[in-house]
Amino acid sequence: MYLYFKPNLTSYVQPCDAGIIHTTKVLYRHAFCLQAMELEDTGEQDIYKINLCEAMLLVVE
Repeated sequence: MYLYFKPNLTSYVQPCDAGIIHTTKVLYRHAFCLQAMELEDTGEQDIYKINLCEAMLLVVE
């Protein structure tokens, strides 16, 4: 038997997850911006272009 949360209830039941997700997003955006600045210094044309593998590696960092 499965019990499902009502819509929009997860953030109240699992507040720690919200903090972990927020922190991960902040750290990813910081690493992404640093990478974009490095690419700009090298003269790259599209500094915001990123593929899935690169994004996952930024998260791992």
